[in-house]
Amino acid sequence: MEKDGRTSGILRVNRTLDYDAGPDHRHFLLNISATPLTPTLGHVAYTSVRIDIVDFDDLSPQFSHDTYRLAFVENDSSIINVSLATTPRLLARDMDFGINQTVLYKIQSGASLSGQPFLQIDQATGEFKVIRIFDREALSSNEILLQVK
Repeated sequence: MEKDGRTSGILRVNRTLDYDAGPDHRHFLLNISATPLTPTLGHVAYTSVRIDIVDFDDLSPQFSHDTYRLAFVENDSSIINVSLATTPRLLARDMDFGINQTVLYKIQSGASLSGQPFLQIDQATGEFKVIRIFDREALSSNEILLQVK
């Protein structure tokens, strides 16, 4: 802790610290001693500094599967605003910790017909809801490709 021959009291990190490297890289205990500039026998002070490394949101979420399926019947008003789950269940995990682990889902494309949205996603759970009925014959195929972020 010496800078230009003077005591600065500033601690500097000399390498990158990574919370995600595991428990051994999250907490450090630094033992410090202080002596007068003119050493006198027995005049020494000791203290400890605990350094806690906190997580930074540096990892991207990963989906548990590459493809999911969602099926529902056309022209069925009973499914309007009812939560529908995919098969397998839509799930993304973030390996960060605490608040940085939060995953929010969003439909990027594919949830509109003729410019009108027909499907929405719960940003917290990843469950879908049909928000308006439509006729399958209005589509060019039985499948609609959604891109979810």
